Amino acid sequence: MTKRISIRDVAAAAGVSRTTASDALSGRGRVNEQTRRLVAETARRLGYRANSHARMLRRGRSGILAMASSMLQDQTSDLSGAEYFAEVVSSSATTALSHDYAMVLLPLNPGVEQLESFAVDGAIILDPVLGDPMMAHLEAQGVPVVSMGRPPDRPPDAATWVDNEIGSAARRVLDLFAERGASRVALLTNEPTRSYTIDTIDAYEAWCADTGREPIIASTGPLASESTGYEVARELLDRDDPPDAIYAPLDRLALGALLAAGARGLQVPDDLMIAAGSDSPGTRASDPPITALQLDPRRVGQIAAELLIERIEGVGDHPRHVVLPTAFAERASTARAPLGSR
Repeated sequence: MTKRISIRDVAAAAGVSRTTASDALSGRGRVNEQTRRLVAETARRLGYRANSHARMLRRGRSGILAMASSMLQDQTSDLSGAEYFAEVVSSSATTALSHDYAMVLLPLNPGVEQLESFAVDGAIILDPVLGDPMMAHLEAQGVPVVSMGRPPDRPPDAATWVDNEIGSAARRVLDLFAERGASRVALLTNEPTRSYTIDTIDAYEAWCADTGREPIIASTGPLASESTGYEVARELLDRDDPPDAIYAPLDRLALGALLAAGARGLQVPDDLMIAAGSDSPGTRASDPPITALQLDPRRVGQIAAELLIERIEGVGDHPRHVVLPTAFAERASTARAPLGSR
């Protein structure tokens, strides 16, 4: 087996003390420039790599960050949204590693014993729920926490978080419906326990008030899946005054609405337009493809890790938050001719 080169090996080869070698490579201490260059060249030649874990321990840290997501009791079987989740995890872990931190992924709804079984320097909570128990427990233990998604039961400036801009992007899609002649726009939503749903409902209700429309809101309840979206959309389409456009904050609900339209013999977009507040392989490959908001999970994951490391290392002012602009991809599900051109 190849022997790991230590700082002691570098010091011996450079003819300096271990302390001088350490100070030269870390930039600390009073080491003249000639010695610093000698030690750096020796380390490079020997293939020395600093032991970041040992350095973290000397600074009183574990070098470990945690990522977790709380789920309500009756939502634990809902594991959709995997593409978004995978991208934020990958981006956060890559960013953390570039700062010499390792990212560990906790299971859904870990118990208190699991949270306290190993030391972490900080944690990222993905889409916290109302009164998020994991977030509250970690903060009570003095663990720095950053969330991907605004904590829904706190003022925006009362926590450190990063999120996509949801409200104004949703309004742009609703405006598109109106431009294409929709007069009865419905919101097919999941239970408002997370900020993206709450923000979507608020934006929809404000849009209806501004445009003089009656809100049509239908909820799937706690479990938001393609099948529950299908059932609730069927009920909407069976009304005496069915909607001619449906907006859903989640891609899987929009896909359920598309299935319901097909079951009722409706043509999309001629009879019914559909759009989603998140994109996925399903919305891109559906027939027709569904117009959807373009979220930025990689950027969200990167910023979340950077904000957390700033908190751990005492850099910058906290709490603070970052909101990323959100575009949408217009696809065939809303490709109806504008009202004035018909």
